[in-house]
Amino acid sequence: MKLLLCCPYPLDPKLGGAKVYIEMAQTYRDNGAHCQLLGIDEIPSPVTFIGQPDELRFKYYPEALKDFLVREAGQFDVVEYEHTFLPFERSLFSSKALLVARSILLTHHLAAIPIPTFHTWRGFFGKLVKGPARRRELFAKIAMANKTMAEANFINVPNPDDKKILMQHGHLENKIGVFPFGISLDRLAQFSPLNLENTENLLTPTVAFVGTFDNRKGAVEFPTIVRNLVQAFSNIKIKLLGTNAMFKDEQSVLNYFPQDLRSHLMVVGRYKPEELPTYLKDCCAGIFPSHLESFGFGVLEMMASGLPVFAYDVPGPPVLLDREFLVARGDGVGLAQKLTGQLQAWKNAPQRYVEIRKGMRMRAEQFTWKPVGKKTLDTYSGALQKLRSK
Repeated sequence: MKLLLCCPYPLDPKLGGAKVYIEMAQTYRDNGAHCQLLGIDEIPSPVTFIGQPDELRFKYYPEALKDFLVREAGQFDVVEYEHTFLPFERSLFSSKALLVARSILLTHHLAAIPIPTFHTWRGFFGKLVKGPARRRELFAKIAMANKTMAEANFINVPNPDDKKILMQHGHLENKIGVFPFGISLDRLAQFSPLNLENTENLLTPTVAFVGTFDNRKGAVEFPTIVRNLVQAFSNIKIKLLGTNAMFKDEQSVLNYFPQDLRSHLMVVGRYKPEELPTYLKDCCAGIFPSHLESFGFGVLEMMASGLPVFAYDVPGPPVLLDREFLVARGDGVGLAQKLTGQLQAWKNAPQRYVEIRKGMRMRAEQFTWKPVGKKTLDTYSGALQKLRSK
């Protein structure tokens, strides 16, 4: 099978969206397919998209992608592209190619899940003044996405909540496939030396968060979460790992928290991927108060370290976590209380904690890329056969 993946981002693995396309392309190759991957800067266009605002990408990239695929799609069995960027009639493109709209982060959820704003004058006035325009832009993007997916032969999403909301928007159930993301075997092996029998970490608990520090990832609630953790365990530490995004550096993140909480925090703005297992080695649990995910790579990597992870019940994390580790979206107090209650219970029953750690590691091992790639290719093969038999 010959595939073309059109990534709407520069091919930089440090970017979450690009990371999925890069690793997906490799797993297709590992499963014997021929796969070509093109970043946004490799699609001929009259404008450059690198370093430019999102508005420019939404304005010009769809037309550039369309012109490219009108010429090139017929050379491939399968063409994948992001679910918002090809809102054109199917008849423009080769009838022999299976056109697949892929979701990295489904636009539709942003209309259904309000992301909290920071409790500042800037946040308040930004929402008041720019809010209506942002809503109009969002609904225009949803309309683009619906048109793109309606014209596609197949829709690829990473979690069941994506499928559910797309069906509510009128997309056919048998046209939507759910294929969670994964972790490579090499990456998984980097976490394997960790001692899952260790219960000493419960005595001086350290809790990890892996992800950027912004309002979608729970930054608005984080001071409340940390305050409740500190009230329950005066010696607790919280590691915020990979925070650089909205906040320019580690000190800016620290300054966001009240002075009396900062001594409990360790902030790492950036790290090399191979350094993460070391940062997690002395942790006893993880938290992930994100309001919306497609999957949750930070959750998966903490689980690969054998850490019990507590998260909001939103699209993404429930693919990985059982209900007992989830709380309602935005309930920072409930998240902290659930974690501290479990920490106290595990201190009294350390063997149960060991079992939980091993279970988390085993669960992480179920989400490796190669089986995901095989299942996806098998599904594409069946859909392609139906397409070409018409």
